[in-house]
Amino acid sequence: MMKHSITIFFLLALIWSIQAQNKLTHELAGYFEFAHIGQGFALSYKGNLKRHAVILGIRYHQNTIVKDDQRHVFKNRFYARNFRERLGLNLGYHFSFPLKHSDIHPFLFYNLQIAHMGTKSQVYWAYGTLNGQRVYVKGSMDLLPMTSIDNIIGLGFSARLYKQVHLYIQAGGGIVDFAHVDPRLFVAGPDLPLLGSTWELSSRFSFGLSYAFFK
Repeated sequence: MMKHSITIFFLLALIWSIQAQNKLTHELAGYFEFAHIGQGFALSYKGNLKRHAVILGIRYHQNTIVKDDQRHVFKNRFYARNFRERLGLNLGYHFSFPLKHSDIHPFLFYNLQIAHMGTKSQVYWAYGTLNGQRVYVKGSMDLLPMTSIDNIIGLGFSARLYKQVHLYIQAGGGIVDFAHVDPRLFVAGPDLPLLGSTWELSSRFSFGLSYAFFK
């Protein structure tokens, strides 16, 4: 999935760059986001050509240890052990729907994020049965570093706040695929919530600011 995602993105970027010529405007954008693997920050360059835009940047992962009663192995559980693991790739494409005489511009977006790090997870292990019901014991599992490839499609809008400063808000859903998954998840038995899957449905909500640099 990672190869296909990157290929699609760079094909879009190539078509966009061929058409750009000297009509390009530039923005530097920063976002805070709630992603499938956990919270983080994204810092990106945004090149605008009429209704199209291409985003190139990095993502910085914010480590948080989530303690809840949900049987998640991956969701919100990613945890970087060093600075290098905190950094990921952030790529995207926007198609805007400009409104006449308005500083608010809705857009359709595609976003690809790639990260590589381990997790700090709480999982439920089957302990036995009691009165015919299976009993689980909550434990922890720190998984080895793996690669997440998150593909998101959604809607958002930008709003001019002051001169060249814009507010961005966007939300969407998609599929996140996991590569180089810790092999212990496939030999621990069917009582782990992963059940042999290496992909999950994902979602993302982000908000932030950008500064536009005109020609």
